[in-house]
Amino acid sequence: MKKALALILSCCLLLAMFAACASPSDEEGASPPPSGEAPTPTDSGEESPPPAVDDDNTPMVYAIDQLEGKFNPFFYQTGYDNEVISMTQIGTMIVDRDGVEIMDGIAGETRRYNGVDYFYNGVADLKVTKNTDTTVYDIKIRDDLVFSDGHPVDIDDLLFYYYVNADKTYEGLATFYSFDIIGMKNYRENNSLAETLTAAQISEAKDNLTDDQKAWLSQWIIDNVIVPVMEEELDWVQSGDADQYLGFLGDDLATTTAGEKLHIFYEYDEDYDPSGKSDEEVLADMIAQYGDDYETLGVNYGGSPGYFAGGVNAALDEKVLGDLLASMSGEPVSHISGIERISDYEVRITTRGYDASAIYGICSATIAPMHYYGDESLWDYEAGSFGFPRGDLSKIRNNNAPMGAGPYKFVKYENKVVYYEANELYHDGVPTTQYLQFKETVSSDKFNSLISGVGDVTNPSFTDTLVRQIKEANSNGDISGDKIETSLVSNLGYGYLALNAYHVNVGGEPGSEASRNLRKALATIYAVCRDVPIDSYYVGTAQIINYPISDTSWAAPRTADPGYELAYSKKVDGSQIYDPSMNMQQRYEAAQAAALEYLEAAGYTVEGGVATAAPAGAKLSYTVVIPGGGEGDHPSFGVLTDAANLFADIGITLNIHDAVDTTNDLFGAFNSEQLEMWCAAWGSTVNVDLFQLYHSENIITGGNASKSNIYHVADSQLDALIMESRTSDDRAFRKAVFKQCFDIVLDWAVEVPVYQRSNVILFASERIDVNTIVPDISPYYEWYQGIDTMAMYAQ
Repeated sequence: MKKALALILSCCLLLAMFAACASPSDEEGASPPPSGEAPTPTDSGEESPPPAVDDDNTPMVYAIDQLEGKFNPFFYQTGYDNEVISMTQIGTMIVDRDGVEIMDGIAGETRRYNGVDYFYNGVADLKVTKNTDTTVYDIKIRDDLVFSDGHPVDIDDLLFYYYVNADKTYEGLATFYSFDIIGMKNYRENNSLAETLTAAQISEAKDNLTDDQKAWLSQWIIDNVIVPVMEEELDWVQSGDADQYLGFLGDDLATTTAGEKLHIFYEYDEDYDPSGKSDEEVLADMIAQYGDDYETLGVNYGGSPGYFAGGVNAALDEKVLGDLLASMSGEPVSHISGIERISDYEVRITTRGYDASAIYGICSATIAPMHYYGDESLWDYEAGSFGFPRGDLSKIRNNNAPMGAGPYKFVKYENKVVYYEANELYHDGVPTTQYLQFKETVSSDKFNSLISGVGDVTNPSFTDTLVRQIKEANSNGDISGDKIETSLVSNLGYGYLALNAYHVNVGGEPGSEASRNLRKALATIYAVCRDVPIDSYYVGTAQIINYPISDTSWAAPRTADPGYELAYSKKVDGSQIYDPSMNMQQRYEAAQAAALEYLEAAGYTVEGGVATAAPAGAKLSYTVVIPGGGEGDHPSFGVLTDAANLFADIGITLNIHDAVDTTNDLFGAFNSEQLEMWCAAWGSTVNVDLFQLYHSENIITGGNASKSNIYHVADSQLDALIMESRTSDDRAFRKAVFKQCFDIVLDWAVEVPVYQRSNVILFASERIDVNTIVPDISPYYEWYQGIDTMAMYAQ
């Protein structure tokens, strides 16, 4: 590792296109009570007092995990920040408790779940028409909506959302631009001929670069890779954060200048003498030394010859495409032809062919106020001006005070607390509770926050200790009673362990067979260590999973499915590592033996059952980051400690970095290029689409946090299968294609699926009227879908 560890990943990053149905404002709002359902008293057996009218303005407090503070509906990066945003927003799509889309949102629909009828209403009607060669998506929003500041809502606010996401400079999580909307590529390239280019034309142009193109690329590397990276490194060394990695300087560490540390740390020129030079002079000399040799810089900075190749290749592709377009003399493009403004409240979007994911990427949109995030004076639909300067999203990106037409109004974020007040203009009525707060709370304090009265709602990990604490708090000795009300539901997401192919490889070739064997060696040890720690942490409320997808999804492989296998349970020759008669100790020993075979196949020297030397580009020591708060408080911490012991026996050192400050170590970095391995969890939505996570187009390079292929998987077969999975709405067909995708991901050995857990939501039943909590919470229908009708007792 060359710099302070920084994890790209939020522990619960919501990755589906702009969080389809992930926010409560996208759901039923204040819908009528479900038919046939009577209020349920608390389990204490006592009649609940009437809900408060909020005379004392007592806020409802949600004890949430650490926030990054990017409360922007276009540019948030973590699931926790998105929860903050969602209190203020509305969206065009809602789903029922089974995750099925509600198409008639304005009038509403009744759907049955667990034997009870529930009514769902939203703010939009949706219609999908499949033609022979095209698919048409019609969206009609209500004509009586207003934002919380009183400004009317119309279709231009939705068009504003679409054009922000379609802008060539957009760097958020949404992948609206990836759908084959007619005219999308022409608009993004601002050339009417862009959609006529073939892959063969682009490839040929790339293979025949002109001298001008080569010069342009070299300058781009210097300006956009070399200089920013080295300036960042100098800041890091000057801050003192690098000192923990510079112990080899010995007693000279305290007196060595930052410039000298930088030089010694990289050792880029043995004849260079940095003494007597300022830090900036050393930096300038280093930049001059590297020039446009991004491969040398990559070796020093990231340990891999191809470290910056992805970003450079992307720039090259863009340059070649631009030159091709210029040579074809196309015309500028002001609109996306496949997006039609039908009326003040209707829009029609047309795509080529059919894409099963498009309904979520197109119809699940946040109706964010253009007049607030953009510039109303720059709205001229006919002229092709959509509320912001084309190619300049800075005003939108820098606004972290969310505003919309959702149930609550954002007031401020101060001292790790988000303050809200009820939106009196909310379309489903004024929320019952006037004031709401989201208070950052470490995991170990969540339960106590409810007992002490600091919090009213929270979502801790469901462990044996927590169950005991809840039962002791409730007078009835149950998990729901007079102090705490408990709701359990399968989590729409899963825990995993990542291996970054860009760092964990042989010879700087992430996709080579040797590199895959190296990662399979490590993954084999991790996989055998999953069962005992996860069962111990969750006490039977979580299960081990073997494919990188939430077990709640219809697309998840099942044990009875053809070809189902335990993750990383085969040897190099394809035979099984384990047999059913093995006890746990024998399984550990079998995993170690298999891992050694993989290491040997990767080019390691193995002597006497121990790896003694690594091939070029690989190592005998790797670092894994886990967000355990410095206390090991993470379900996979036991997995790592057990794995470290097994690794040590076969000559591999596993350094476990337990991150204390998840905001900085995890959310703040959002740059997988700095990490070798890490533990975290993915959050999911009803949509199943692997494009963001595994398609090579989304490989994160150059610190571009908008990219989400954090593993650096670049596999043409996988790319093709991902796109094929979108071509049908036949779930059996799609599931079979997804299985092929998962097999490729596991063959790359960049992700070890670990656990599928249950979510637990705790409510302080002394302060919250549990009869007003949304009933039948499901993986697709969160507790906060009905937050606007939840009531507090008088305090």
